[in-house]
Amino acid sequence: MIKNTLLFFVCFLMFTPLAHADIGKTMCDALSDDKTYKDDKSYKKLIPGKDGWVFRTLTDMKDDFELNEISQRRFKRLHDAFASHGIELVITLLPTRGMMHSEHIEMDEASLEKAWESYISLSKQLESQGVHVATASRGAKDFYYKRDHHWRPDGARFIAQEVAKKVRALPAYEYISKTQYTTQEDGTAEQAGTFSKFINKACGSAIKGETVPSYKTVAANTDLFGDTPNADIVLVGTSNSTQSASKANFDGFLREYIGSDVENLSVSGGGMDTAFYNWLHSENYNEHKPKIVIWEVPVYQDFDNGPLFRQLIPAVYGECAGISTEDGTVSEKLTLFSDVWQEGGKRGNNLYALVSVEGEGIRKLRAVTEYEGGRKDIQGLRRSERYTGGNVFFFEFNQNRPEAINSFSMSFPKSANGMKVSASLCEYPTPTE
Repeated sequence: MIKNTLLFFVCFLMFTPLAHADIGKTMCDALSDDKTYKDDKSYKKLIPGKDGWVFRTLTDMKDDFELNEISQRRFKRLHDAFASHGIELVITLLPTRGMMHSEHIEMDEASLEKAWESYISLSKQLESQGVHVATASRGAKDFYYKRDHHWRPDGARFIAQEVAKKVRALPAYEYISKTQYTTQEDGTAEQAGTFSKFINKACGSAIKGETVPSYKTVAANTDLFGDTPNADIVLVGTSNSTQSASKANFDGFLREYIGSDVENLSVSGGGMDTAFYNWLHSENYNEHKPKIVIWEVPVYQDFDNGPLFRQLIPAVYGECAGISTEDGTVSEKLTLFSDVWQEGGKRGNNLYALVSVEGEGIRKLRAVTEYEGGRKDIQGLRRSERYTGGNVFFFEFNQNRPEAINSFSMSFPKSANGMKVSASLCEYPTPTE
């Protein structure tokens, strides 16, 4: 009897969800092995903090966010692209978990100060290019989950208030449709924890999740939850902005504090770009331009990402009449706009291409521009699995290359061979540098 009772107690310890203080004990050696993170490098590498916290050594401890000069110009051009349609861009800049919760991890004080200084410097760099930026401060409490990379409702509420201050100060605010919203507590929500699930899988443990208050935001005196199509304000963000992933009600808090509907087009698991591509490649964007777009993005994302801006900026401008247009079928390597290059002297600055292929499912292309003298600009264009639009690719020619172009080609996956394709060579309406 004693033997059976002891066996039950051992099994109970092995399979009962662990208390917060036991996190360090259950994090196994596999979490120190690079191979464990082969399929999801965003978790690399998980380490225990204090009081049941878990941190990532790369993203959560990052302390340098400032832009180089080329990237600053890209943001200026992105701002100008939206402004050409009468749209204001507001960036919601999320700090790292290490910055917001340094008391739960042994983080070097100099690195922590550097991170905050760099974070503020980045926001000033963006604002100097015309972009409006909402930031967090050290005073915000309960900002992130202990074992999940998303923010809690308190963090989302804090940032929503900061975004609302920016939006209400914009001239465009006078012209957006106003609606009064109220937010109410609506029971609780269980957040399993992205880090908890990763550790449980790698170590065979049973770390429990976290319980947070659940909120719902409704228009005053109605049962409407907002998020109607063609709202004057659009939110494009990461999983932090989706209720299913974060349980944080960010879009609801935005509606309440701004006093207007917000169309939430955010995408879970799509990085900093997928929500933008889904929206900018849609008929919704072509037919209805909002007055304000809010871009929620964590500060650890790569803002020096050239391929992102070389697709994003032309997509904001959209379709054009075209200096040259071509229709045909896809081959593994498709040469485009030869008639333009053969005339001689045509440079890539101020040019972009729009290539559309029938159907869906093309996730990557390779664009090659060859210049006089033989030098080449090779650029990969990629789509997340969470991208839901058609086979639409905007591509900006290198704006910093002074040579004339000899040729331009795109390489497609073999599965696309024979599909119908149309391409346009476009010119930006105004100088972009």
